[in-house]
Amino acid sequence: MLRTVRLDIHLREDQVQRYYTQSAHQIKGYTHTGERIYLPFDILINFVSHDGIHGTFELTYQESGLYSKNIPRGKFVSIKKIA
Repeated sequence: MLRTVRLDIHLREDQVQRYYTQSAHQIKGYTHTGERIYLPFDILINFVSHDGIHGTFELTYQESGLYSKNIPRGKFVSIKKIA
């Protein structure tokens, strides 16, 4: 089943730089409905600007039905900036 969630992402330039240079490849965030979500950093590369990544995003993923620590697992489908 496809699922779409909205979330706000605000990463300063120095935070984005750490994702490029360190082994941390996932960003932890919360959807507008309060669900915890982990995003792979590489899906956000197209949204990096000189001051980091800032905005409201709509993430669509294929829900797998698997859960890890009460967090739904799924396969990334798309992400777009909506504000």
